[in-house]
Amino acid sequence: MKNKMYCVFIEDEYHNNWFLDFYNELSDSLDDINSFLDIYNVKLDSIEEYPSTFGYAFDREVEVEEGCVYVRGFIFDKQYLKERIDNNESNN
Repeated sequence: MKNKMYCVFIEDEYHNNWFLDFYNELSDSLDDINSFLDIYNVKLDSIEEYPSTFGYAFDREVEVEEGCVYVRGFIFDKQYLKERIDNNESNN
């Protein structure tokens, strides 16, 4: 089991952010990403994480007729995320 959880969202050409979902594998998000991108008549074949200044990241710029759309998100450590959720639930 991987210790990563991917939170994926899309920033549209007007800079609105659209939350897609949390995924255990980044590749599992492709169907949802492509469903969103369908209105622009574009499709991604893959999405990959890459080394970044503060660990790993994923960010994909998609050129569309209206400008650019960005596939973005966060990579969380599952244990850290679980602890944060549990902590917030116990405080409520």
